[in-house]
Amino acid sequence: MKTRLLFLFAILIAAFALSGCGGGGGSTGAPAAQSSQVFITDDLNAGFDHVWVNVKKVVLESPTGTTATIYNDPTGATLDLRSLSGKFAFLGSLSVPDGSWSKIHLFMDANLTIIPSGGNAGLQRKFAGFNPANGQKELIYNLSVAKTLAAAKIVVDFDLSQWTDDGTLVTAVVKEGDQTGTDDPTKQLPGEFFGTVSGLAGTAPNLTFTLTSPAGTTVKVVTDANTGVYNSNGSPNPTIANSVKLAVIGKFDTVQNAIVASIVRIRVDADANLSSIRGVAKNVDPVTGAFDILVEHCEGFLPPGALIHVTTTDTTKFFGGEGRNIGFTDFFAALPTADEAQVQGSYDSNTNTLSAVRARVEIHSDLEEAAARGPAVVSSIDAVNSKFDLTVNKVDGIFLPLVPAPVIHVEFADSPVYLDQNLQVITHDQFFPGLATAASVTVEGNWNGDTQTLTAKKAKLNSADGLGSYVEVEGAASTSSADLGTFTVLAIQWENLLISNGTSVNIATDGSTVFRGTDSTVITKDAFFAGLTGSTVAHVEGTLKVDGTTVLAKVARLKPHE
Repeated sequence: MKTRLLFLFAILIAAFALSGCGGGGGSTGAPAAQSSQVFITDDLNAGFDHVWVNVKKVVLESPTGTTATIYNDPTGATLDLRSLSGKFAFLGSLSVPDGSWSKIHLFMDANLTIIPSGGNAGLQRKFAGFNPANGQKELIYNLSVAKTLAAAKIVVDFDLSQWTDDGTLVTAVVKEGDQTGTDDPTKQLPGEFFGTVSGLAGTAPNLTFTLTSPAGTTVKVVTDANTGVYNSNGSPNPTIANSVKLAVIGKFDTVQNAIVASIVRIRVDADANLSSIRGVAKNVDPVTGAFDILVEHCEGFLPPGALIHVTTTDTTKFFGGEGRNIGFTDFFAALPTADEAQVQGSYDSNTNTLSAVRARVEIHSDLEEAAARGPAVVSSIDAVNSKFDLTVNKVDGIFLPLVPAPVIHVEFADSPVYLDQNLQVITHDQFFPGLATAASVTVEGNWNGDTQTLTAKKAKLNSADGLGSYVEVEGAASTSSADLGTFTVLAIQWENLLISNGTSVNIATDGSTVFRGTDSTVITKDAFFAGLTGSTVAHVEGTLKVDGTTVLAKVARLKPHE
């Protein structure tokens, strides 16, 4: 048995307006001897911006009528054929039994969406001749000659120039495609792959492992210094290990026969039933926490149009490009100019709305936002050149092995902010002597994985006194008790805390706490707690208590919910 690479390739040469190409699969067959590749592509559009289809199954047929199912996924692969103009999208490795094969059978979901050029509303169609019993359409094409598929590539061409649309039904044609360009990395589009890790080898950030999908397909994955890795629940210190469930975004490399991961999401919390979309954000509204996505990639449903509406809540997790936790405020500030946003959540087809569980904003750059904290500066303190080395034990937006504790290089950007233990701004000449006595140091800035260097925009000295570090946190207040002088904040913005959006932070007050109203004037404790309603945001400045979960407020201020 051979494992082949299946490419789904489509060329539109002329007449009909449907332009796009469509997809391929994974493997469910017998053990494989080699690896195969699955790609999709297209080269022309004549009137439609998007053509969304869903591939369910791929079957080979021999000259004698013997069949072999090489891809079978009830969820299927949702593909925008139009977006693949001149490009290829890898879908998975296929187990191809030994023997001679003469036909390819593709089983498509009966439904497809076509979106006219310049429009947002989709036209809902069905494939002509679909099977109402299973809701699928079978498309068949003959190979030019019976093949053993030893070339290790299967290319399926959705010949869209031959497609017709009568306003209700679309008649589709597929044929054998050209393999030219499948080895060109510039023609590969990123895909998203789900599965469980096995065969892990290497040392972070340079890892190699096998990703096995729920349907049993396998693909090799490699990571490097440019790979962003983060925990889906926003917890720090992401670690890839055998048996861990992942979602991987990356491009297929035919030389390495592997997905080169750009982003790895470690699925700490359950998200198996969540839908996922990627694309450029439109109509961003930071007041309501909503926006639209011009969909470029979709998992879990067939997009009904060009735009999907997205809503967020106080508990939505927000991430930067490399997976660093950011708050609601920073996310919505970056979203209008971001290259791309990715959202996972629950999709409501009745309202075309995805309720976001997590959202990540991507700004393409060689350097990504990151944060690190270390117990001590270990060496190479160079005040003249403004740099030092730091042993880290907590990272956010950085993918490093934490055992043994790694040492990173810290340099400084132009006009950095230096802070003391009380979050007060200090000078360069005050900060560097303080490194010798600080209990720990926190740095935030741009991470370069190739040089293991963080170029800091902000650096803070931390103390080891009984009350810990000085912090700030802001968010919707809840579970308040005026008698105990306590309440909880669901964080949407913070300073000097390695947390995620929506984290519940316990707040305690005492006789020295200063309470302020929405206009910043001093008010009584009773007036403050009376003002803690669902429409009010609380801003707290104080010190993190030794339990690590409670902030003792020095100042607690009410803010109107914007």
